[in-house]
Amino acid sequence: MKQPDDLVNEGLTALRQLLGQGFDVEPLQTGTAQPPVIPPPDDETDLFISVRDQQGRMASRVLVEAKTSLSPAYVRNVLAPRVKLIQRLTGDAVLVIAPWLSPRTREELEQRHYGYLDLTGNVSFRLARPLVVIRTEGARHDPAPSRPAGRPQLGGSKAGRLVRFLADYRPPYRALDITRATDLSQPYVSRLLDTLEDEALITRDRRTITDVDWAGVIRMRAEQLDLLSGNDAVAMLAPRGLRPVLDSLQQNVERYQQEFGPLAVTGPFATAAVAPTAAGGQFMLYFDGDANVIRREFGLLGPAPGGADVALLHPADSVVFERLRAVDGLPHVALSQLALDSLAGPGRMPAEGAAVLEYMADHESDWRRRFD
Repeated sequence: MKQPDDLVNEGLTALRQLLGQGFDVEPLQTGTAQPPVIPPPDDETDLFISVRDQQGRMASRVLVEAKTSLSPAYVRNVLAPRVKLIQRLTGDAVLVIAPWLSPRTREELEQRHYGYLDLTGNVSFRLARPLVVIRTEGARHDPAPSRPAGRPQLGGSKAGRLVRFLADYRPPYRALDITRATDLSQPYVSRLLDTLEDEALITRDRRTITDVDWAGVIRMRAEQLDLLSGNDAVAMLAPRGLRPVLDSLQQNVERYQQEFGPLAVTGPFATAAVAPTAAGGQFMLYFDGDANVIRREFGLLGPAPGGADVALLHPADSVVFERLRAVDGLPHVALSQLALDSLAGPGRMPAEGAAVLEYMADHESDWRRRFD
């Protein structure tokens, strides 16, 4: 692990390179030399720097917080209260330096108007005097992950059940309620909840979950998924176009579900019903049966990886069939599943998924239930 002093030196070197020759960046005082009214530093490094414009001779003092690791929960619960007190006393700008900052952590920092710089190139830093605006993109994934052993991620097939529960049901509820509703083991649920709490996506009061950032939970799972590879997708071609496929499905959906098992529309066609940004695209259908039987019934050709207009998805978990919606006589996946699938899909689907999330936020009382 990189030492805090080395982290500061590398971070300030990177800042100087980004600012260029027209600016001076110099340390003013270390955390150990702060006035007694300022809280002492925690177990890592903080200091004040001066950013000066060589031509205009304008300068700003910046509080630098260097952390070898930083989670969204740490930003919210530890760093923010401490920095807020320092800013109240000094009014200085803030720059957080770290080896790598996750998208969720950067989001927490941006909400508080903190600047940040990580050593992979994720940088957001603004000053009014002198005028400085820097924004660059670096790594989205940790190049040197150090997550504790045994801490699960949200990309697994079973984790989808937890994500759907947290999205679809309003708290309060406990881990035991989730295990009973999802048929997941209590240790597994507890570890996942610890991960989400560390990411500041859930809030707990002792054992009770009191608040859930359902959109953030969906986004986090989507970042760890690939819709097509994660659901054994089979690309097909409809030689007569999609209209006969849709008509056949609408007219015979009950018989198909009895013969083939559950069916559910997802992807662009389902998105178009709630998000105006969606227009056409591949027809995606979840099924739980034999793809060859469905192919013959609908007159599809394939597998056809090139130019396919139908994707048959065999889900890794049956949770995709929970809380189906009837739309124009067809079973569509739940809104939470639609947003997740779209964000994890190819092409323009992530943008469509963002539009679905906006729709869900505007109509939350229509689809999100209170847990009883």
